[in-house]
Amino acid sequence: MTDQLRDDWISLYGEGHAHQIERLISRAEAMGGPALPPAWWQHAVVYSLYVEGFADDGTFDGLRSRLDHLVDLGVDTLWLLPILESPMRDDGFDVSDHTLVRGDLGGGEAFQRFLLDAHDRGMRVVFDFALNHTSDEHPWFKEALTGGASAKWFHWSDTGDEFADARLLFKGMVESNWEQAPDGAPGEFFFHRFYPFQPDLDYSNPDLFAAILRSILGWVERGVDGLRLDAIPFLWKEDGTDCENLPEVHTLLRIIRGLVELSRPNTLLLAEAC
Repeated sequence: MTDQLRDDWISLYGEGHAHQIERLISRAEAMGGPALPPAWWQHAVVYSLYVEGFADDGTFDGLRSRLDHLVDLGVDTLWLLPILESPMRDDGFDVSDHTLVRGDLGGGEAFQRFLLDAHDRGMRVVFDFALNHTSDEHPWFKEALTGGASAKWFHWSDTGDEFADARLLFKGMVESNWEQAPDGAPGEFFFHRFYPFQPDLDYSNPDLFAAILRSILGWVERGVDGLRLDAIPFLWKEDGTDCENLPEVHTLLRIIRGLVELSRPNTLLLAEAC
């Protein structure tokens, strides 16, 4: 498995960035969490919910108070719609920090209490992880606008002519996949496949992918049983293509799967297909 991880990484980023996958492999192996049962999800009874809309107080403590009721219904897996820090302009799919649980839901400590109680009842927990784009309020994008190190983590253009064959996903709601950038940004325009306040990440940059992978491994280490990976087909952009389901997307997914498998075998990864 580790040899395949190395080969896939080098196929995307070259030998000069091999040290990054070595560090990620070391971290995943050091985690060494107990394996989940093989293909446990095939027979799971899944209940999907927004935490803020489920319990009266809209927090993880409120959801904890309803766990016994869910168990009585036969539910053994909870799929939580977006819970990560967000300005909530797109129901949480506009993430402003991939490592933090939203404060209005109770924050990280409340989430851990909920997770422990769910596990004590034999339940598994999966949540949505948006990785194609961020909120324009994400520190990465704010830094990028000033020309900082993360500037290369997003797509910029001085003309807005690139990726011309990428379809408009929100036709009638947006006029272009390129949005005017503020003065001083690395380009005149930045690229987005969804709303203009959700700039797309550039997965041709190994530093960006490594940062996302560290976030994913962090959630596995905290005990989540799976992640639903949002907007997967759009991760890799290539001018002259429709920027959907490109071969590099499958390579990215093999790397994610391989590292998660090293850290906690049989953790669920559910990729959205659009």
